[in-house]
Amino acid sequence: MKCSFCDYTGPAMTMCDQAGKPVNVCPECQNPIAPKIRPWERLGITRARYLGTQPWKKARMSREAFETQIAFVPLEAIDLLRREAEANMLIAAMGLE
Repeated sequence: MKCSFCDYTGPAMTMCDQAGKPVNVCPECQNPIAPKIRPWERLGITRARYLGTQPWKKARMSREAFETQIAFVPLEAIDLLRREAEANMLIAAMGLE
């Protein structure tokens, strides 16, 4: 695993948090290492749709830069944006604009 705090790359150490739940941590800086969530999983779409729509091109970015940026957006914010877009599509479909 790769630590985003100290750039350590290697196996993570497993420790227990305050609630007793096992957590992967960096052996060098002791910061938690979150499991990597794939970009299409963060966006709530399939891999085929992600590769088909190529959102990094619409954002005028390289794929690597887009995936780095999307990794720092909180999942709650992505979910909120998705729900807002779905609501706007519903309003448009009902002709209430």
